[in-house]
Amino acid sequence: MSHSVSNSNTFLAYFNHIDKFFEVALWLTAYMPFTEKVDKIAQWRYAVSSFVRKQQHKLKYFGDLRNQVVHGFRLEQHHYLLASDYAVMQIKTIYEHLTKPPTIHTWCTQKIPYARTDTTMQEVITLITQADLPALPIQDTTWAYHDTIFLKQIVSAALQPDFLSDPVEKYLKVSISPALFMSSDASVYEIEWLFSTLVEDEEYNELIWITATGHPDEEIIWIITAVDLPKLDQEVIL
Repeated sequence: MSHSVSNSNTFLAYFNHIDKFFEVALWLTAYMPFTEKVDKIAQWRYAVSSFVRKQQHKLKYFGDLRNQVVHGFRLEQHHYLLASDYAVMQIKTIYEHLTKPPTIHTWCTQKIPYARTDTTMQEVITLITQADLPALPIQDTTWAYHDTIFLKQIVSAALQPDFLSDPVEKYLKVSISPALFMSSDASVYEIEWLFSTLVEDEEYNELIWITATGHPDEEIIWIITAVDLPKLDQEVIL
């Protein structure tokens, strides 16, 4: 492992980029110490807040290291401390996770089946169990997205007379909250942020449908539920 002036300059460049990123995220117009920026983003609700919370101790250490590198040099125009290869690798990794976070695109590996409003419940049960899904999107007669039926709705209605031959439309519930759609290019931070916002809503949407650009008229290519959050979390472990 080496320590060099070049490493220190690279470290400072990444640090300044991160500092600027936080400044823009917080809409700052006045000076704020780096540590306070980290605390505010970690405590508030931004798309990157969950990631910053996990990395806040390391980020604050980067702030301390930056001060040592800069202030030591200013003291006598000689370096008292130089950044290591490892320090450069770590701050580069965090910078890239902040500015180019992993997306859910690689998760979209299974085609999501549809039912239509006139599809029988027997067929709906077959579709939802074969695909092993917690919910199924329902299209209207024009093949546009119409509604969602959840597995728990199917279970609760299973004792109704003629249940299996009934059309699924009979068991759809009118929801105040519209279905949520997101692009397959959405970052894992955006997904985590959205779920953290939704859980405080009484009309909590339990899932997010994924399409190519996030438009509901497109083919649904994946489904994200709160159960997926721990797996999303694994995407950003450094």
